[in-house]
Amino acid sequence: MNKKSTLNIIDQSYFKKYIANIRPYGFKSLVLCVIDSVFSISAVYSSTIRTLDDFVDHAGIKDKHKDEYTCEAFLNCYGNLSGEELANNVFRNRQRTSTVNGILKAQAVKEYIQTFFKNGINTTKDLLSLQDETPIKIQIQRIKGQGSGITFHYVMMLAGDSNRYKRDRQIDEFFQDILGYGKLTNAELTEAFREQLRIVNEKYPEIDNIRGLDSIIWGYMSERTARQKQIDKCK
Repeated sequence: MNKKSTLNIIDQSYFKKYIANIRPYGFKSLVLCVIDSVFSISAVYSSTIRTLDDFVDHAGIKDKHKDEYTCEAFLNCYGNLSGEELANNVFRNRQRTSTVNGILKAQAVKEYIQTFFKNGINTTKDLLSLQDETPIKIQIQRIKGQGSGITFHYVMMLAGDSNRYKRDRQIDEFFQDILGYGKLTNAELTEAFREQLRIVNEKYPEIDNIRGLDSIIWGYMSERTARQKQIDKCK
């Protein structure tokens, strides 16, 4: 199967828009990284933003991108609440990690933060300073609904690791079908990202990390999906 170039698929306007609007990515607070990651899986992202903003208001966080709000602070305030109480009164979101035997995402967030804290990880700096992330990743994957490891990679992205991407349906469709790579393992997808980044970086030096390319692809695919839905609706 012949592989295509991202530059031949995505219009240059997407790259220029990204470059013109480059800003700090993610959150300083590890808690907000976890909330965003867990609630964004299999959900419309606008609902994740609303959930995150509801928590920010409830917790009294003034600037969600710049303020520090530690795992310890979360557990001191919300650690005694059940998943039901968190879902109903704090996050105001009753989404579950799976439609079949999944737990409330609110419960998953709490267990995620508890796991980090009991391992001495209280801030994004603590997480990014790990010499070996494997032990904590394994523990996170034991939380119901987190077994794939996708949310852990996304937490790392949001915490500041720019060499990560979030694997989801949109990314798989872009690389496997549109670019023509075919079915990819996680390791193969990572290498495909690196290959496409090298191509993009030659034309757009400002785009120099996987996370940035992931953002551009995700934006392109989201708009493509929305256009197709509109076309289907008008048929």
